[in-house]
Amino acid sequence: MIEGAVKSAFPLTPEEKVALEGRMAELLGAPVELTEHLDKSLLAGVTVEIAGRVLDNSLKGRLALVQRELMKRGSVHDA
Repeated sequence: MIEGAVKSAFPLTPEEKVALEGRMAELLGAPVELTEHLDKSLLAGVTVEIAGRVLDNSLKGRLALVQRELMKRGSVHDA
């Protein structure tokens, strides 16, 4: 059994948690048990920390990625 943690802005339904554990088990090749934590700062989506990795599928994470890309390309203009 591989243990991990899932953070979400809102509580997962039992069905969502089971589906997420199932998907993680498929990826890792072993049963997975996730402990749920609420993190309102994520805005939406989830992050999963498991087997030494963090999978970020949160709105906060996606917005940070867009910001980094824009900064790299110099597309952000000073006001």
